[in-house]
Amino acid sequence: MLYNASNINHFQSGIWTSQYFQYKSWHGPYHLSLFFDHQSLRVTGSGSDDIGSFTIDGIYSIQTQRIGLTKTYAQGTGNLSENLGHDVIIQLKWNSKNSQFEGKWYVKTRITVECQGGGGGGSGGGGFSGGSHHYWSSSSSCRGSACPSRTVLWLSIVGGITGFVLLVVGIIYCKKSCTGQPSRSNVVFVQKNSQKNYELENYDSSIFKSGHWKSQYLQYGRWHGPHRCSLVFNGHSMSIKGSGSDDIGTFTLDGVYASQTQRIGLTKTYQRGTGNLSENLGHQVTIQLKWCPENNQFEGKWYVQTPKYHGDDKFVLKFDGQHIVTVYEKV
Repeated sequence: MLYNASNINHFQSGIWTSQYFQYKSWHGPYHLSLFFDHQSLRVTGSGSDDIGSFTIDGIYSIQTQRIGLTKTYAQGTGNLSENLGHDVIIQLKWNSKNSQFEGKWYVKTRITVECQGGGGGGSGGGGFSGGSHHYWSSSSSCRGSACPSRTVLWLSIVGGITGFVLLVVGIIYCKKSCTGQPSRSNVVFVQKNSQKNYELENYDSSIFKSGHWKSQYLQYGRWHGPHRCSLVFNGHSMSIKGSGSDDIGTFTLDGVYASQTQRIGLTKTYQRGTGNLSENLGHQVTIQLKWCPENNQFEGKWYVQTPKYHGDDKFVLKFDGQHIVTVYEKV
């Protein structure tokens, strides 16, 4: 196969300089030694940069004027916090205007898809430019043992990209699944820290009053309410029952509380067909609150997970007056 003589001049063995772009700045230039084997169309080399010492192994094509390199860092050299002994995939194309190879680098470590240094994140641009010590003549295209190496390299690149996409999808799915769901149930929440050395006289049961309460919740960057609800605290079962309505619809309340921890855990269940029909799905809202003596109210968060919406944000509950004594209070 015939090659343009000027094209093969770009692939010359010798000392080269490299630079890479990361964290909005260029790093380098760094010197490295490259050897181009025009029989197998493979390139090998070694060098060092601000991450550590490395070896180079790759392939190239005279026809397309492209280079594909794998830079492998020697662990224990250079910057120990960034050098994980990881690989950097480098893909470059000849830029005749700048008389250098230019392209991008990609990194994948055991932890996650990361940066040139294994401790950061991302990918970036890069360039190689350099002079040579020797001139090498043209040769045939990929043959024999060189071809499997090329296949392995490109399969590694495709595998890395696929792995990165799956990682991103997994993170998005996990984030969506966790949003709108508390880290623990209401029962566990209200009992949290109850085993600590609380003094009996420090228990303030008076904050759990049956009667009218007003609530507010934060959603979409603004506060909604106050909305009034009726709550009954059963001191024997340490349970709560109630009802009320807000801008979503009419709801019932079921929950638990603990005097020792001064916490409340509620489940608000909306009655479908009431209030805002587009927002009221007959769904449940989990509410977990802790007494705030400075503001004389319960404060915490609400959590919602429906097929249409996942979310959580702030919630406050404040006593608004007693009502007639109920059956629960007489027990």
